[in-house]
Amino acid sequence: MMTSTKVVIVGAGFAGVTAAAWLLKNGIKDVVILEAQDYIGGRVKAEVVDGKNLDLGAQFVHGKDGNPAYDIAEKIGITIFPDTSENNHLVNIPAQFLTPHGEKISPDEANGLLKFLFERTHKEAVDDIDIDDRGHSEGECYEKAYREYLAKYGRNLSRRQRELMDAIYKWFCGYQTIDSAAADLTELSEWALRIYKVLPGSRFTYVDGGITEILKAVVRLLPREVIRLNTPVTNINWTNAKSPDSGKVSVTCDNGETFLADHVIVTTSIGYLQAKHQQLFTPQLPLSAQTAINNLGFGGIGKLFIKWDKPFVGYTQTPYGEVQGYDFLWLDSKPVALLSDRCPLKTRYGKPWWYGVHAAETVRGSPNILELWLNKYQAEIVEGLDEAELKAVCHELIQTLFKDLKVPVPAQVYRTTWITNPYFRGTYSFISSKVRKQDLKHLGQPLPSVSNPRVLFAGEGFANGFISTIHGAILTGQAQADLILKSKGTQPTGQLLDMFSSSIGKSKL
Repeated sequence: MMTSTKVVIVGAGFAGVTAAAWLLKNGIKDVVILEAQDYIGGRVKAEVVDGKNLDLGAQFVHGKDGNPAYDIAEKIGITIFPDTSENNHLVNIPAQFLTPHGEKISPDEANGLLKFLFERTHKEAVDDIDIDDRGHSEGECYEKAYREYLAKYGRNLSRRQRELMDAIYKWFCGYQTIDSAAADLTELSEWALRIYKVLPGSRFTYVDGGITEILKAVVRLLPREVIRLNTPVTNINWTNAKSPDSGKVSVTCDNGETFLADHVIVTTSIGYLQAKHQQLFTPQLPLSAQTAINNLGFGGIGKLFIKWDKPFVGYTQTPYGEVQGYDFLWLDSKPVALLSDRCPLKTRYGKPWWYGVHAAETVRGSPNILELWLNKYQAEIVEGLDEAELKAVCHELIQTLFKDLKVPVPAQVYRTTWITNPYFRGTYSFISSKVRKQDLKHLGQPLPSVSNPRVLFAGEGFANGFISTIHGAILTGQAQADLILKSKGTQPTGQLLDMFSSSIGKSKL
């Protein structure tokens, strides 16, 4: 079956639905979104637990000024909860560390090292590293800074103090791997901090109801028939894209249906493109585009949500609900074993998946749920575990980490599966140490040209400066829609925010 349409959008995540809404607002009514999954949102997804959304995917709005996600939430009256801590940069210093052996480590013992690492590495990334330099990763930068710190301050450390410094350094590196989604910090370019634009405002802003509430506001702008779920795309044929007569692009779906479109916006994850671009496009993408996609980093993290019938840990009442964070230090001289762990798989460091768990926090407004953050190697194992074993290990792990408390058996455990999902293959993108300046120039360039944009690319991975963020996805969706409008001689009218109606609700700031 062949269907003709003006625009086909591949993927119903933030970039896809934003592009569709902006095109519709500006007069292009013939738009179809083809989504492989059985839900709308892509890597924005929630599990409803006790009537509240648990963000399995994107969880935070990063920054306020110039952030369309923040602006949309504020415009429609979703309550906004910014992080009000003074420590609101790329690294947040915990209020306290716990060890699996019952020790409580004061932040005073960690502040000196953490501030030294942040200031030294940030300065080098911004001031000293040329953008074409492939020879330096963040991992190398951190190791160098840590050696300098020990040379300056570590000569008189006792054995216990040195082990503690090593554990704090590992925690810092663990923070960076989860924040960036890189499997290893040697994969992460040192000058990534130069490229990433930090918007003014809180880096960790919650919204009431989770990120899905912002997504729903965009989706409500679309007629229901625009989005087709359970419709994976198998091929995008742009052979005739340069033709002055037709210029049509053929999009073939897994169900055999074919769409003939003037324009196609591809919003799949970088991870999916890295795995499938050679089969997905006919003819194949230009070599420069393939190189840019393959060189960009795409990683994975995991989340575990452990639910009890009622709270068992202490928490702090804040203006935006009950929340408490816990950060963990693992001391290699004191082995830890969990009897419930029967999984033979180990991380690349030869450890069980639970060893080295970086942090946990109570879910905002749900103090009976703890959220654990996992790096890629941990998450890969967790995604394949038997549910009963996972629940048992989580119970024993939390009891080990909170020795002073009697931890009841969890009622339920929820986990993410982004890495093993074939349509995502991970969580979000990062600037890898393979990326060169020319890669950023070629990444996401419309085909066959900017002036004749038949195949376009949008999503967080193509958001130069805002990679890995929701606002990056939104802005790229709008930008690619603008290119289509311009190619048709149409000048976009108004602003993105004009599409949303104001609510009587007011944001808490």
